[in-house]
Amino acid sequence: MERGWNDEVTPIRLRRLQEAGLEHRTDILTMFDFIDLDEGRDPALKK
Repeated sequence: MERGWNDEVTPIRLRRLQEAGLEHRTDILTMFDFIDLDEGRDPALKK
């Protein structure tokens, strides 16, 4: 559940956010958050 949060996948998550023009989204903490956002499910709206 925390994949991409402070581990070896973090640089990939940050790169993907930048490529998508979403580097300002500080609430996307894991790859799962990124995947949800990429597929149209905004993690910010779940909370």
